[in-house]
Amino acid sequence: MHLTNEIFLHALETLGLDEMTQDDQVALIATYSGTLLENVMLRFLQNQSEWEQESFSEWMKIHGTQTDILEQLITLYPLFADLLVEEILLLQTNLVNTPMSA
Repeated sequence: MHLTNEIFLHALETLGLDEMTQDDQVALIATYSGTLLENVMLRFLQNQSEWEQESFSEWMKIHGTQTDILEQLITLYPLFADLLVEEILLLQTNLVNTPMSA
């Protein structure tokens, strides 16, 4: 599974939105997944030294296509996990405060 979709599906479960219809989930993924992943990655890399950024980039090149990539990122990089939770909570706030179109 692509990392962006995996992270967003994790977000749906965390937010309790995994019971939405598949069409609604696909619409949410299309709308927010890239932004969610981009925000987490940018914030994560901003907190890393140049060497750590390069190491992370190399690690992602090697492991980025594995099916359990999200679990690996959360385990190996606790800051990534913290930032993911923060971004999911921000998304939740935005979803609650933004009316859905019919």
